[in-house]
This record gives sequence, C-alpha cells and structure tokens, in this order.
Amino acid sequence: MSTDKLKLTLYSLRSHIDTYNASVDSNYTSSKTKRSVQLRLGISGGITNNPFVGNPDNKKTPMIGAELEILEGHGMQRHSGFLQARHTFDSDDFPYSTTEFSLGYRFRFVNTETFSIYGQVKFATLNFSNATFIDESDMEVDVNETSFDIPFIFGVGSDIKVGENSYITLIYGELFAAFLDNQGNFSTDIAIGYKFNL
Repeated sequence: MSTDKLKLTLYSLRSHIDTYNASVDSNYTSSKTKRSVQLRLGISGGITNNPFVGNPDNKKTPMIGAELEILEGHGMQRHSGFLQARHTFDSDDFPYSTTEFSLGYRFRFVNTETFSIYGQVKFATLNFSNATFIDESDMEVDVNETSFDIPFIFGVGSDIKVGENSYITLIYGELFAAFLDNQGNFSTDIAIGYKFNL
C-alpha cells in the first residue's frame, strides 16, 4: 500500500492500518471512526476594567458575551477553537464601551469527565468602540472607532459539568497580551457563564 498520503497523526495511522487489514483479510472488521465536530454554545456575564484601554481610575464596568466553541470529535478533547462576541458597557464614571468579535484557541491542560481547566489565546479581534471625553477646550467629544488587531490576548478558564450536555464556565479572559500594552492597571476581566452542547 502506498504511504504517500499517510500523515503521522493517530487518526491517519489508524485509518491506514484499517485499510491495509481490510485489503488482506476479507473477514476484518474496521474499528475506524470518522472525525466529527462537536459544537458548544455559551453565554456569559461579568465585569472588566478594560485592561488595554486608558482607564486611570481603574473603573470596572459590566460585560456580556456569547461564543461558539468548536471541538474536534466527541469525548474529552483537549483542543478547541472559538468565535466570541462580547460587549462591555459604559458607565457615568467611565464613558467607554466596545463590541468585540474575536477568534481564539483553547488548550485544556486539566481535562476530566466533570471539569476542565484551560488556557486560551485570542488571535484576532475586531472592535467597535465608543468613547466620550472632555478635550483641552472643555468640550465634550464623542469618538467612534473601528479597529482590527492581532493582539494575542491570553487568559484562563474552567468548565464544570452540571448536566449531561451542559457546563458552568468561569473565565479570566484578558490577563495579558503579546501585542497590546496594559494601561497601568492589573487586569480585572472575569466572567461566569453557561455552555451547552449543540
């Protein structure tokens, strides 16, 4: 059998061995399983101090979010990707709000049947921001801005299984970034949410 298309992955090796065994033994029963994708939908809410935005008084504002997590296969998968949307609200003390869409990756370094702990990184973000400030002439200025970044924002989280297909999730989403400056405040970006398998 040709090995030209053989990749050194567990799935590819199993597939190659099953194909070979079936070609030499007509009674062989393949144990090969097809790859499948598992989807999880989640919603969350929490507080943030917008650690990568100028916030001299370290004010905290509420945020809400939703995400679609994509895992390869079923069972206890360590790797996943996610698409996330979140909105941070403004307040009287801190008139800044943003809606962010991001693409990221998670690795579960603790992964059991009942809970997991993971590290995550946001590779790309698209932000629609609104800020109000007083300029040098004591005039109130509203600024609307759209920005696309490749920030590599790192965080940690945990999923705790509470039902057959549902999880409570805790996320410390923005600890630090490789390509964004922390604006002088220690990050406070904590959310709690609920996820379920689709």
